[in-house]
Amino acid sequence: MVQGGNNAEQHVIMLCKQDNLIGLEYDFFEVPDRLRIYYDEKLIHDTGEVSGYGSWTYKCNGTNDWLLVVVEPNQEIDTEWWFLITCHCDWEEINEQ
Repeated sequence: MVQGGNNAEQHVIMLCKQDNLIGLEYDFFEVPDRLRIYYDEKLIHDTGEVSGYGSWTYKCNGTNDWLLVVVEPNQEIDTEWWFLITCHCDWEEINEQ
């Protein structure tokens, strides 16, 4: 889990390089913030400026072994947020390679 405040942040999240399901959970609490996710250098999700809890899933094609998460917190008022990325892949297939 990654937590933060008023500063913009970028996080590179390592993945297994195969087809898998990426999960996102976040909570921006009362003050609206924004989170964007890039996979294979393409924007795959943008929360927009929202407050509260949310979740999202994405089936990726295994062409890349990382994704970029960009958090843009509200700059006009003190804020706090957290997000969690999960990656569900076939560990048996990875161990056989």
